[in-house]
Amino acid sequence: MFAVNSSNISHLGYANGIMKARFRTGKEYEYYDVPADVFKAVLIADSVGKAFSELIKGIYKYKEVGQ
Repeated sequence: MFAVNSSNISHLGYANGIMKARFRTGKEYEYYDVPADVFKAVLIADSVGKAFSELIKGIYKYKEVGQ
């Protein structure tokens, strides 16, 4: 997991098409079938939260995996 500069997201990770996002609330989610280039775009974006909202949220299936 990589620490990110975001007011809402604390860490992002990626392996085998699964992107993990840990939020500052402590909740963690997995997003499925995310292409590596989409993960990278979110990770290096000037606004991680905005990129997450535009490129991930509502597009990929997900589930909560823990705190």
